[in-house]
This record gives sequence, structure tokens and C-alpha cells, in this order.
Amino acid sequence: MPALLDRLQADLNAARKARDGHLTLVLGTALAELKTRHLDLGRDPTDDEAVDVVRKGIKRRRQAAE
Repeated sequence: MPALLDRLQADLNAARKARDGHLTLVLGTALAELKTRHLDLGRDPTDDEAVDVVRKGIKRRRQAAE
């Protein structure tokens, strides 16, 4: 598993332990999108592909907020 995915998973676990609902939601959503990308590719996404997925998610949420 690429380093970025490991880091996101560790951060999600830490947010859950700290009972930080907002951060847990954000990280959980990002990891769900990365798992979907994993299924599309048939392999774990690279760090660059993971960053791209996260950027697209941010863009989608900003547009939805507007």
C-alpha cells in the first residue's frame, strides 16, 4: 500500500480515537473514494493518483457548497 494511503488510514484511526467527527467524516470519505479508484484500476493507486482523487473530491465539494 502506498505511503499516502497508509498515512490517511492512520489519521482516520487517530481521528476516530479522538472522537473528531468532522475529520473522521472527511478522511472516511476520501478513503472511500480511493477504494473506488482501487477497484477501477485493479490495483492500489499510486501516491500521485491518490492526490488526484483527493483534489477532485475537494473540487466537487467546493462546487456543491457554492
